[in-house]
Amino acid sequence: MTRKAFFGILPHLALALAACDGPAPASDGGVPPPDASVADAAVQEDAGAPVEAGTIDPTFGEGGFVQFTSTTVDLLVEREAGFAAVLGQTGFFFDREGVEDGMASLANVRVFHDLVSLSGGRWLALIELNFDSSVRLFRLDAAFGIDDTFAAPAEAFEDLESASSLALDGAGSIFVAGTLDDGTTTRVVVRKLSAEGVLDTAFGVGGTATATLDDVEARGPVRVLADGSIAALCTRGFTPCVVRFDAGGAPDASFGTGGGVVLDAFGPRYPRALVVDPEGRLVVLGMSNETIQLGRLAADGSLDGTFGEGGMAELRGIVRPSSSDYDEAVEARALAVAPDGSLLVVGSFELDEPDDGAPDDEDLIIARFTPNGALDPTFAGRGWTRLDVAAGVERTRTWTDRALVFDDRVFVAGEHLREGTWRGFVTSVAL
Repeated sequence: MTRKAFFGILPHLALALAACDGPAPASDGGVPPPDASVADAAVQEDAGAPVEAGTIDPTFGEGGFVQFTSTTVDLLVEREAGFAAVLGQTGFFFDREGVEDGMASLANVRVFHDLVSLSGGRWLALIELNFDSSVRLFRLDAAFGIDDTFAAPAEAFEDLESASSLALDGAGSIFVAGTLDDGTTTRVVVRKLSAEGVLDTAFGVGGTATATLDDVEARGPVRVLADGSIAALCTRGFTPCVVRFDAGGAPDASFGTGGGVVLDAFGPRYPRALVVDPEGRLVVLGMSNETIQLGRLAADGSLDGTFGEGGMAELRGIVRPSSSDYDEAVEARALAVAPDGSLLVVGSFELDEPDDGAPDDEDLIIARFTPNGALDPTFAGRGWTRLDVAAGVERTRTWTDRALVFDDRVFVAGEHLREGTWRGFVTSVAL
């Protein structure tokens, strides 16, 4: 493939960018067809037949996969024509069929904390810089070139311990969630900027909304609801919590206690994701060592008793053998909402027999819950599937904290261990 690179330099930021017209393909040409005899969610063999729910779509990418020579996919981001997969400093761009249509890189980036697609192929990027570890908000063009007219000041984030999630409202205003430590306690804050990056001093106090819950940390993401209120996921220790502000940046007194809810019913469930369902209700994803757990909140912040059992739904004990020598662990990562309101959870499953010296059995797991919190039996026959693609793959896992739903597919990212090398991938699973 012909590649063309170009570089631009902004001296005051010491940032360089490079763009190419396609991603670097895996050196082996993609993942081999799976061995259906040992796969829970095998790639469907007949590419012309309807794809069964819970099965990898073989028409996506090459044999059901887009695979990279690099390892972890950090972000999976929806864009106008499909999706972007971000690995390190580079974004790889694909249509919804997994066909590549470009790539772009931005040098001197330690990590993309968040990336949001804008009109015209542009991007809004929350980036931790490599040379001083500061977090900055940039507007980028389609080739990841920095828009120097965007006015987001560095000081808007320099006092935050973390700033890892952003969201836009219908008018294009930008909301960034983070943690503020005043020397006495930690609190969640949300800052609002205009579409051009100017701090909105009418929001909260001087552009900052501060939650009343203390000793909590922002855990991303931040969500803008239909009425203009803003919700952010947080954690107190290992317990999930949610804070909500009204459209003006004041703590929402109608939500929980003073605008915050600590979800003690979860127990010590590490918070993973927060989504808004089609009815405008907040759903929280949490996890422990063996359990994936969902909780849906009513408008006042209480658990919604019409969801699951008492407002909560769980998936636990996936494949625990009778032998006590085995150790089973489930790592929930991403939560997505389908158009019909069903909830898709993506994570990793690990089964280890510590005394036999054998490698861990590690696969992706995808679970689908109905809008009311029951496991959906139309998905893989039981509501969940282990994504074990078998042939040539020793282990499969994911670190990516989001999944995308397009039409009747869920797009997930992970990494395979093959021949001693981890390689990132994106695949498409039928719903």
